Amino acid sequence: MSSVPSVAMSLLFALWLTLPGFADDASLKQEAIRGRSELARAATADGLIEESIREWQLVKRDDPANEEAAKALASAAKPWILAWDSARHRKWVAWSEKRRAFTGDLARRWANLAEQRDKAGDRDGCWEACQRAFACDADCQRAHELLGEAKHDGVWVTEEVAAKRSKGLLELRGEWLSAADVRKRRMEWAEAWEMHGSHFTVRSNRGLGPGRSVLALAERVHAAFMREIMGVVDAPPVTKRLQVLDFSTLEDLDAHIKAEHQGGTTPKGVPGFYSPGEGVHLAVLPEGSALTRDEVVLHECCHAAAGRAIPLTGWINSRANFWAWEGLASYFESTESRDGKIVTGNPSIIRLKLAHDELADGKFTPLARFVVLDQEGLGKQYQQAAGLVHFFLHWSGGKYRETFIRYFKVVATGVSDEKTFEKEFGRGAGTFEAEWRQHVMGLK
Repeated sequence: MSSVPSVAMSLLFALWLTLPGFADDASLKQEAIRGRSELARAATADGLIEESIREWQLVKRDDPANEEAAKALASAAKPWILAWDSARHRKWVAWSEKRRAFTGDLARRWANLAEQRDKAGDRDGCWEACQRAFACDADCQRAHELLGEAKHDGVWVTEEVAAKRSKGLLELRGEWLSAADVRKRRMEWAEAWEMHGSHFTVRSNRGLGPGRSVLALAERVHAAFMREIMGVVDAPPVTKRLQVLDFSTLEDLDAHIKAEHQGGTTPKGVPGFYSPGEGVHLAVLPEGSALTRDEVVLHECCHAAAGRAIPLTGWINSRANFWAWEGLASYFESTESRDGKIVTGNPSIIRLKLAHDELADGKFTPLARFVVLDQEGLGKQYQQAAGLVHFFLHWSGGKYRETFIRYFKVVATGVSDEKTFEKEFGRGAGTFEAEWRQHVMGLK
């Protein structure tokens, strides 16, 4: 008699397991929580603070009541990178390989669940499970295939689109034309390529490849900037992508400015600029430019990231402390990816080399005067600004880092004045001069 209920319960349990997205969905979320918690602990042990914070945030997303995650996030150090040496990079590479193995396996399991739901006729449940798979591995092949997608030229598109592209066709304004014809028409600004990332949309008539490169750099510097301000600036929620306009010729840029900027003219010798009302404009790199085009992209897209994270209420250009606005963007020209890890502060970039050389030659403005300059007064002293930002972010274990970010927030808001520096730092700019000189002269 006693075996009957147990058999019935076993059958009921077996039936329960087959319900689309019920037990399996819960068990996969629990597995994600367990695995990400282990990754977070390992990252903390290796001193990988940014990675630890990210994993605990993902744990808390799936388990809002998780006490360990809440405690870890409340007590976590800032994710700033003061130095990124070979030893730490090796730890990061080893940790990343473990994470990649875990997330890849979890993505496959979500894709398996999506397939079960698809076979059961639960298309909505299939789609949801595929999205969970993509959150673990954006390149999860099975999940893309379940949604009727195929990979072409490194991008997942619908199978129909992939088939047409395989025949040498590209879509333009609803028509499928030869790739050669489309590329030719895309060179005209009116029909330029458009590509979308998480935070930026790039419009480019230089080509699909160059446009994708700009997008990758824009997303990279955005991630680096947001990491630096974490815990100091509460950025507003993202409601739309920032825009980058990438022109192949000065004539294209000039025509755009005349049409969209009340008949203005293109700034001479300027390889790019940021306009709060429209976004980043990229032009042709002037002959003999000290900067690379990538550095220009990083600089201007840093301005865009800052402009969205810190809403403007005044006008920056005509106020004191303008050096911080340009100095931080110049500092972020050092943003690079090392095996996928985004790092900043490399002293080998041209701005920091010039900062070192000019300081050695006595070509600098004393800090007490320098910090109160407006845009016109700053002129071309971007290298001194870059060196000063590097000092505030990296000197003595980052002792001035958080104070500088708070100061930058006031400057970027557009409400600073000649007293702002001393108010935020608690001392005059001139009192930093000895430490600043020592820091910049030590950059190698």
